[in-house]
Amino acid sequence: MPADVDPAHVGRFAARWVRSLLQPEYLERADPGSAHYRVRLPEEARADGLGELADFLESLDLRLDLSVDGDTARLSLSVGAVERPALSATCAPDRLEVDLDATRGALRHMVGLVARVPAARRAVESLVLEELSGVVRLSFSATDGRMRLAAALPERLRVTGGTDDGSVRIEVGPSELLAIEGETGGTLSASVEIGAVEVRLSATMVDAGKTGIAEYHLAGAGGEMRATQGSRALELRRLTLGGEPAVARHDGKVVASVEALDASAGFDLEPVAPGRFVIAPRGELSLRIGAAEREVTVTTDPGTRLETLPGTLRVLTGRLVLDGPSATSPIEVGEGRSLLRRHEPRQDEAHPLLRFYESDTAS
Repeated sequence: MPADVDPAHVGRFAARWVRSLLQPEYLERADPGSAHYRVRLPEEARADGLGELADFLESLDLRLDLSVDGDTARLSLSVGAVERPALSATCAPDRLEVDLDATRGALRHMVGLVARVPAARRAVESLVLEELSGVVRLSFSATDGRMRLAAALPERLRVTGGTDDGSVRIEVGPSELLAIEGETGGTLSASVEIGAVEVRLSATMVDAGKTGIAEYHLAGAGGEMRATQGSRALELRRLTLGGEPAVARHDGKVVASVEALDASAGFDLEPVAPGRFVIAPRGELSLRIGAAEREVTVTTDPGTRLETLPGTLRVLTGRLVLDGPSATSPIEVGEGRSLLRRHEPRQDEAHPLLRFYESDTAS
């Protein structure tokens, strides 16, 4: 924001602008410094062919509470008869905070009513939402030339329900999803954290040709990113999967997994051209990917630099190695060579995945 612009003035302007969008006749009550509205479309909307939308908005029973206290404006939006608002926002000179509260009552109310709209009926007519609870909190602050933007889950996010294809259960643990900090003309850093994720649903929802139950487990994920003005490289640090493998199962059998063997893994990512990057692992990078009989271990020597090309990786410096417990021999890609995918499998390799790859002279 320009230095000569008063953030408090912007906040007050935004509050007046929101208030002007609501018809005065929909004001339910007004208190000193605050107003409470029932959100509706004006009657003129029906003459413009928006009668169906007006009825739908009316049925949602949306209420908007707006208050201004000094330099701070607060807004909350309620959906139906719920205990707490579905959206709350606070705007002040030094911060902007938004809570998106996916409460069970609000979302069930909205899903049920969306089914009345013909354009959306097919998408939700078979959806049964038993529970959707949780809060997404967005915040922004700026002081002394520095800024911070964050998104967080202060409490567990839980979704349970189902469709004609089967039941759905999704849970995400509390975590600070994203935090970005930096200063004008300096370094910008960001940290990402995802809490434990558990997903259980019908395999048909993932692949129409499959039956049974699909399950996904992630103990957590996180990392840090740093960008500096004047440098094209993005530095990625301390990548983690929560200390456990990320696992996908089908009817209880592991079909895919990813495990970071080095808890402090990291690498730099430098764009070269659209769709092309140079990847420079920090130290030795080691990943284990795949289910038991198809497991692949990917490692690099310290100082290795890789360039992504369409359909392949080229080793600029260092060495890339792919191996597996059932492999006849590892694939070693040295400096100046590329990892290529074959159309036909190599007959001298027993590993079901590695037999489709080989090291070749870089183009």
